[in-house]
Amino acid sequence: MESETKNCQSCKKDFTIESEDFKFYEKIKVPPPTFCPDCRLMRRLLWRNERTFYRRECNSCSKKIISMYNPDLSQAVYCHDCWWSDKWDPMTFKADYNYDELFFKQFETLFKKVPLISLFSGGRQLNSDYCNFTANDKDCYLCFGGKDDERSFYSKNISFSKDVADIFNGDKLELCYENIQCENSYRLSFSKQSENCTDCMFLYDCRNCQNCFGCTNLRNKNYCIWNKQYSREEYLKKIEEFNIGNFENLENLKSQFYEIYKKSIHKYGHLINTKNSSGDNLSNTRNCKHCFDVFGSGSENCKYTHYVVSGVKDSYDNYGMPTAEKVYETIAIGFEYSENSDYYFSYFVKGSSRIFYSYNCVNSHDLFACIGLRNKSYC
Repeated sequence: MESETKNCQSCKKDFTIESEDFKFYEKIKVPPPTFCPDCRLMRRLLWRNERTFYRRECNSCSKKIISMYNPDLSQAVYCHDCWWSDKWDPMTFKADYNYDELFFKQFETLFKKVPLISLFSGGRQLNSDYCNFTANDKDCYLCFGGKDDERSFYSKNISFSKDVADIFNGDKLELCYENIQCENSYRLSFSKQSENCTDCMFLYDCRNCQNCFGCTNLRNKNYCIWNKQYSREEYLKKIEEFNIGNFENLENLKSQFYEIYKKSIHKYGHLINTKNSSGDNLSNTRNCKHCFDVFGSGSENCKYTHYVVSGVKDSYDNYGMPTAEKVYETIAIGFEYSENSDYYFSYFVKGSSRIFYSYNCVNSHDLFACIGLRNKSYC
């Protein structure tokens, strides 16, 4: 089909459905959208409460817990241990489908009956009760999104990191602080979009640097300050003079670095090994349009997708996913990097396939309008 302009049913603005989009919708056998991409994103994110926590009781064991669900909510909320236990069976809340009633009304009725898990986490969480949308974290506090972190705090979308704090989008970091979009680094602080750096502070767009301070756009450098080369002795003396342990000095250095950052070279987009792709923070992608924060290897033929940590193929309108294929309109699926495929209109489903309109289901296949199921099929 040719490209077609439609009027969004939500914001009433026009948006375009391209010919390639029609091919995708035909491939997964769904009708074209009636909402524009921005309104579709808002509609999905309404379901994802990452950082608003409440203190309430577990409706199973009655202990005090931290939950993303308001205590005024009428339905049951279980702690992590109770939800995963065999003390209850989600199949007891089963309902027959009534063809004379609206589907979403029936889904809402079921949703209000099935107990919810207090926070979304995967794998083995240890002493990380205040973390949400994480997996296999140990001794972490207020981390949101990510996997396999230890002793990490106040961070978003980090993975395989230890002893870090105030990080946004970080991977394989250790002893790092206040970084944005950095990876494979040790003792790196106050830096942005840098990688493979050690014992550095205030970097922007630097690669393979050691003992550098206040530098931008450097590659394979050592003992540099404000992009000027020093000897080892000069560098150490200068760093000592900065006295960064003093709060006022540190704030002044932040201001100086920001002025240098504004004058540095800024690439139009952070695209690495990409082909026919658009968006920002993309690596190893092919035919990915309007995508953001797509990492890992081998993502292909995606659109309007955000935060992918491994190869995803043939997927539109998603947020938060690892390896998966043929996924449409989802949030937080395949949380533990298992193989996933054919997810549609679902939220927090992992290790499964052929899932439609489902919520918080695990290791299952061929589900339609199901909530809280584990190891089930054809429901």
